[in-house]
Amino acid sequence: MNKSLLIASSLAALAPTLLAQDSTPKHASLAIQNQQYQQAIKLLDGYISGAKKLNDPAFTLDQLHFMKANAYLHLKDYKNAKTSAEALLGKFKNSKWQHKAIFLIAKTHVHQRQYKEALAIYEKESKRLFATDRKKEVAAELMKFADLMATPPKDPLSLEKPQYSKAFQLYKEVLDIECGTALHEQAQLNMIEMQRKIGNHNQVESLTLTYLSEFDPHWRGVIGSVQRVTFKKNLQAKVSGNH
Repeated sequence: MNKSLLIASSLAALAPTLLAQDSTPKHASLAIQNQQYQQAIKLLDGYISGAKKLNDPAFTLDQLHFMKANAYLHLKDYKNAKTSAEALLGKFKNSKWQHKAIFLIAKTHVHQRQYKEALAIYEKESKRLFATDRKKEVAAELMKFADLMATPPKDPLSLEKPQYSKAFQLYKEVLDIECGTALHEQAQLNMIEMQRKIGNHNQVESLTLTYLSEFDPHWRGVIGSVQRVTFKKNLQAKVSGNH
């Protein structure tokens, strides 16, 4: 048996025993790992409500709030996931889990395809944060949101359709964030693909030329251009690209 599968099955078998004992936050974490989200929430509520005293130095009360919100998110109970994350933000003003809680709230909107609400959070975070790594995190979340908007629903009977125009705008938002060349390049490629799916061929051509000029060092310009005739290299290209 695959080693990871063996570990997972062992944990799953062990979890009910642990949950039946005088459980700790570690047991709640274990329950989440084994997708036993309701049991995890029940354990976490004991500490959050004050019924049980938190004595484990590996966990903090604000962290338990986030774990609870995350468990609700996995259950697709977006209302309670948002409420739990907001409780963290309200009670722990200086928590290191604040950033993750804000992103979790955004995810509740993403999964419900609430475009404006999610975008407002991502835009606010991208302006508020100064660290490059954090900006990359915001940009990566925007990319995931856009990917979701562009993905057809799994249910073939669903009346929902991919929202390519909104996905395009989300990818475009990434270009305004200082998140590094790789994410910018991928965002531009995805923008081209969205316009192709929309059927806007003029935009596809325009965006493709912009992409080649920015990312392909071998691009020598359109036929008839000075760059093409003189065989001048594209010295402005940032990376080799996926061209």
